[in-house]
Amino acid sequence: MKLGDQLEQFKSLSKQLLKALKQNNYSKAENISSKQQMLIEKTVNNNPKTPSLELENQWISEIKSYRDIRISLELQLKKLNTKTKKNLNRLKGYTNRM
Repeated sequence: MKLGDQLEQFKSLSKQLLKALKQNNYSKAENISSKQQMLIEKTVNNNPKTPSLELENQWISEIKSYRDIRISLELQLKKLNTKTKKNLNRLKGYTNRM
């Protein structure tokens, strides 16, 4: 697979990842981000030569975007965990009153 094709596949996965995050489908988002990670590793292993400057800049841009999405996902998961913990504490207090 050519480096340009891999970049297009990475972009497509990024769009799918954003869509999964917007739908709060975190298991799907995790699977997609794992696919992206494998694609990055495969690309590095299969393309030891230096890509053209334009292609390199595109990859840098997409990887930064990927990193931003992962950070966003981590923040959303922290918020979800906090909300869940608060709700469980609230329900625990409610059941203790009965």
